[in-house]
Amino acid sequence: MAASDAESEQSIETLQGINRRTSIKRQMADALGAQDVAYAGSGVDLSFGTAKAARTDAYREADLGLSTATGTEMTRVSRLAERATSYRAAAKSARRLGFLNAFTGGVDNLLSFGERG
Repeated sequence: MAASDAESEQSIETLQGINRRTSIKRQMADALGAQDVAYAGSGVDLSFGTAKAARTDAYREADLGLSTATGTEMTRVSRLAERATSYRAAAKSARRLGFLNAFTGGVDNLLSFGERG
């Protein structure tokens, strides 16, 4: 059950990562639009100089944000996958111990019946 929950959280985390990246792209587009309007309103040529440097910086910041968001998403998804694997291994071990306990309990009962004889 916990392993299934961890696996379903992987899908949720992937969707949240997509939303984060979309938000970063939207913020970049809004910032670039606002900068372009401000520079164009003041009569500055947008193709070189300060306006171009500001655009380059905005792209660089957005790229860094996207890389960070992608890295965070990948880390979280891999951690959830590892957790699901760990839960499955623990369940398998518990199942084995349960069978072993049942077997040894049965053998003990047979031996005690034999002693009563």
